[in-house]
Amino acid sequence: MDREQKKTFLTNHFVFDTLSDGDIGLLLDNTHSKKYVADEVIFFKGDPTTGMMAVVSGCVQIRIVSEDGKQLVLNTMREGEMLGEIGVLDGGDRTADAVAVEPTELLTIDRRAFLDLINRIPDFSMTLMEILCSRIRGTSEQAEDLALLDLKNGWPRNSSAWPGKSPPARTAARPLSAIRNRTWPRWWGSRGKASTSTWAPGPRTG
Repeated sequence: MDREQKKTFLTNHFVFDTLSDGDIGLLLDNTHSKKYVADEVIFFKGDPTTGMMAVVSGCVQIRIVSEDGKQLVLNTMREGEMLGEIGVLDGGDRTADAVAVEPTELLTIDRRAFLDLINRIPDFSMTLMEILCSRIRGTSEQAEDLALLDLKNGWPRNSSAWPGKSPPARTAARPLSAIRNRTWPRWWGSRGKASTSTWAPGPRTG
């Protein structure tokens, strides 16, 4: 992406569309874009957090891996959605793996520039709080669903979030993040013109 394309993306994005031209310029000075091929790892759990990422195109899965090699899909991030906000805010390492599901382009905003906006602009901070609250709600809902295990077969009800192992035939195959779908405004688009899509906020986004 060139600078003008980045500017268009940011100024039309739900999180950034209320920022002044000067603040958008500050972000542009502290962003870079990168393309990933399908199945390429974007970051691993435990990697240092360098910035917030926005999906420009493509699809990203947030995963954790158990000790015996099973992968649990925590969330699926699509165009306009953001990942990495936890590490940006607390300075900690990545909390899960992120993998490109298909050819994907991400825009990364440097952590220091992001924190500067949070410290200076209350409305921007409130927007981030809304996002984090949606993540927390998603965490609570997923914890509830995982607690309701089919103990006889050892499977979460209505979940097929463990790639590489098929659930019993009677269990509907769909990602864990889709257990409790809801209509939610997409981050891509202005606050007043945000389109709606079926999306369940996930517990972690790196």
